[in-house]
Amino acid sequence: MAEKKEKYPVYISPKGVAKWAHLSVAQTMVGEKPVDPNFNVTVLLDPNDATTIEFVEKITKAHSEGLAAAKKAEPKKKLKDEGIGNMIQDDTNKDGEPTGKTAIKFKHKASGVRRDKTEWSFRPALFDGAGVPLAPGTVVYGGSVLQVAYGIKHTVMPTGSFYTSLQLQAVMVSVLKSGFDRDASSYGFQVETAEAQTAFGEEQVGEADGAASTDF
Repeated sequence: MAEKKEKYPVYISPKGVAKWAHLSVAQTMVGEKPVDPNFNVTVLLDPNDATTIEFVEKITKAHSEGLAAAKKAEPKKKLKDEGIGNMIQDDTNKDGEPTGKTAIKFKHKASGVRRDKTEWSFRPALFDGAGVPLAPGTVVYGGSVLQVAYGIKHTVMPTGSFYTSLQLQAVMVSVLKSGFDRDASSYGFQVETAEAQTAFGEEQVGEADGAASTDF
């Protein structure tokens, strides 16, 4: 099967903490609902950090420019702007309460068929902080610190809905968490400073490949 060749520029995200990660094994279910196999990662950023502000502004601008171009290309078609909520949201904990973080979703389908009927497949490249490829089968868990190489893709659905997505390409992991890593609060310790509190509350940090996750 030939690899899919992307036709858009690739950018690098700010460094953040993974909340959900499906990077070694494609996600096929969201809860009890089957979904098209895809690789994805949700990264938490500090909304007050200058790099986050710049990143959100960049994505918002790209979405607006993409929508304007789509309207110009199809002036007679009534397009529905779906906004950027599928990419960028205010993060919440398991109780639906805000954590104060911004959640960014990067995603890419695992396979598909081109217009010429040929098939393609995709798997994100994974590297450590020194740029060395991670060993095959390495699982990236929530709580890992990473950056994402991504593309910006615009799509007009047959229904007229217009949306932009952040197409996952590769990930550089500077701090790799395992399935056994837990934060202090998960053991019952009282965290005394805001700087010491993780973004994930009192449960075990994040989820790994193949686990259930939110989807936006």
